[in-house]
Amino acid sequence: MSILCEVSFEALQCDGSNYYSWSAHVFNALRALGPSYEQVVETSILPKDFDNLSKLSNKEKECWFSNLCVTNILFENMDKELSDLIQKEDKLQVTRVDAHRLWKFLEAI
Repeated sequence: MSILCEVSFEALQCDGSNYYSWSAHVFNALRALGPSYEQVVETSILPKDFDNLSKLSNKEKECWFSNLCVTNILFENMDKELSDLIQKEDKLQVTRVDAHRLWKFLEAI
């Protein structure tokens, strides 16, 4: 008889040593949220003028929100030391805003 058990999830380590298991877990979580969340890591969906939310269409606002949610999920599921390092070194704040670029950066570690 087999027993189902939940596998504990480990945050992405600073050296990226657990990237493959981490990315599979995060990608499955995004897939469960819906296609727009999964798409964020595959390509940037940020609207061109996302700094001015009042000018965005409803579709653009949805894309911005999906991107924001994914960025938060990525930062919440990585080692605090890695998160702090990324935020400290990201002078242009690119990875803090664009989930796709953050994903690509983490993939490159």
